[in-house]
Amino acid sequence: MTTTKARQAHIPRLNLEDFARYIRGKKFSEQHLKFQRESDGYYADNLMRFREKFTRLPPSYLPDFYTVCLLQAGRMTGTVQTETIQLQTGTIYITRPGQMIRWHAVDEADGYIIAFSREYLHSLKYRKNMYLEFPFLSVSAGTSFTVSTAPHQKLIQVADKIQEAFMEKDRYAYELIQLWTLELLILVKRYHKQGDSIMQIAPVDTGAEVTQLFLDLLEAHLATGIQANLISKKGVAHYARELSLSPSQLNHHIRAYLGKSPKTIILERYTLTAKCMLIHTDIPISEICYI
Repeated sequence: MTTTKARQAHIPRLNLEDFARYIRGKKFSEQHLKFQRESDGYYADNLMRFREKFTRLPPSYLPDFYTVCLLQAGRMTGTVQTETIQLQTGTIYITRPGQMIRWHAVDEADGYIIAFSREYLHSLKYRKNMYLEFPFLSVSAGTSFTVSTAPHQKLIQVADKIQEAFMEKDRYAYELIQLWTLELLILVKRYHKQGDSIMQIAPVDTGAEVTQLFLDLLEAHLATGIQANLISKKGVAHYARELSLSPSQLNHHIRAYLGKSPKTIILERYTLTAKCMLIHTDIPISEICYI
């Protein structure tokens, strides 16, 4: 199935319930998306279902959740931020909250799509900092790589168990899915070759948590502005206040961890957002300059 999607004037922000409703319908999201006695923020499905229904999604959208796609067969093409992606059998692809996503085609795809919120990620409670443990979930990390048959099959086996438990929703499902999701993330980290340009393992640093909180705040602000077609200017002082730091303290942490000033990072993200809006929307460049 090959579909070309038109650009749009507004990029909607989707939570997991929105996403599931587009793919599975309102009844499914009401009856199956929520766990009976634990927190929500999780969705698992087969890519065969996704390939049948992905055209229901907005042409481009901003998710407020992570997705992990495991392709067992077939092909997926799309645009994430400014990058055109082509995923094939054996590919693992990860998207993060706040990225502009547009799917062009999902051809004979089979495998799994697993999605979870930031809150769910941190509920896994694996060591101290989830972004250090799993840098492919970080805002600055890469997203895609291919593994050989045996490792990929192990990942698929874990996804099989997750999907089965997600649909059953018995009294143990939530705890089992937590364990298997953590296993999936550890396997992804294990199978990725050290030094690959897609993902670099970040060293442990005392400024890591401050850095990630700063990046999360920046991404959230941009996502809100994209929805409103008006991104207000917030500088280093604003983010320092949000983090209960002085501007000099924030500058110290960000420079030590990323090698750039927070001001530079803010300017780079505003520039990337403008480029993304040129690709994903019909808003003319003369108007994007003033958003």
